[in-house]
Amino acid sequence: MLAKKILNLITVLCLFFLLTPAGLAYASTLDDLTRQKKELQNSLNANMQQINSLQDRIASLDAQTGATQKEIDLTNQIITLTNEQITQTQTQINLKQQELTQKQGELHETIRVLYETGQPTTLEIIAGANNLSDASSRAQYMESLSDQINAQAEAIIKAKTDLENKKSDLQSQEQSLEGQKTDLANKQRNLRNQAAAKNRLLSEANSEQSQLQGDLDDVSEAIYAERQRLGGYTSGGTGGYPWANSSPCTASGSCPADPWGFGIRQCTSYAAWYFNVIEGKSWDNTRPGSGSAWNWPALAADQGYSVSSTPRAGAIASWPRGGIYGSYGHVVIVRSVNSNGTINVSEYNWVKYSYSERNNVSPSGARFIY
Repeated sequence: MLAKKILNLITVLCLFFLLTPAGLAYASTLDDLTRQKKELQNSLNANMQQINSLQDRIASLDAQTGATQKEIDLTNQIITLTNEQITQTQTQINLKQQELTQKQGELHETIRVLYETGQPTTLEIIAGANNLSDASSRAQYMESLSDQINAQAEAIIKAKTDLENKKSDLQSQEQSLEGQKTDLANKQRNLRNQAAAKNRLLSEANSEQSQLQGDLDDVSEAIYAERQRLGGYTSGGTGGYPWANSSPCTASGSCPADPWGFGIRQCTSYAAWYFNVIEGKSWDNTRPGSGSAWNWPALAADQGYSVSSTPRAGAIASWPRGGIYGSYGHVVIVRSVNSNGTINVSEYNWVKYSYSERNNVSPSGARFIY
């Protein structure tokens, strides 16, 4: 008998898992489904914040990598120019060396001629001269020629020395630039490694987002299915709502808006359209990002409307979050009030993204805006 009971229990559990979306063990009550949806939505929101943070960090790292590459390119340009200067300087050094060699040759030739002809003494110069003035001129010429050659050689040596010093400075500069280039390359490599690590985390976060989104969609479908199981509504037609065939909001946050700032084919968009177009009243989303159905009493206060617990035909009814009304609450248009205090309503997205009507709805917990 015990074995049979265990077998029956296993069979029931297997059927339960097989019949739930994506194999998730969803609870059968709207309260539990709503709690699961809220938890999943919170996880998805945290996941999207992580993705945004990673994307921002990756963009920053990419920008730094690009800036570093520009520094490397600039450093390479400076190195190229420095190498050209070194080459030009070496060419100038070679030219000066050629001039110096030439002057040294001239000096050697002068000395050779003097010694070959015999360097005359002062008396010989005087004796061979026509007069003292001529002798003096010859002596001064020989001395001047030697001094001139020596002076030219010294100038060339100084110029060559200056060029060699310049070349040494340029080579030091080039070495320093090569060091900077190496440091920049290491920095760039580090930035790319960081970006690669962030991209891996981003890929994981995107995969997690897909999983969370799938789970959230499954829970949302389960909530709609539970509402359908509970029944009590009629559907069909559009109620005159003009965006009945437009693409609706998605659970990921992509949400085309109506002229009043509410996501189309949502309960809030239908109620805003009805108030503005059918009743000729003014109603807008005065709190972007906080315009969910549960917060409509606050939007009513912003716009000077009364908020009451007493239902009235043509009023907006707003229910708080939780239970059958999900994590965003729910708003409807009150079509009429019954003698027993219940209300008949028209609404959107009670049946998924569609128009529907319900009768004899309990007003319990609702706030009425008119």
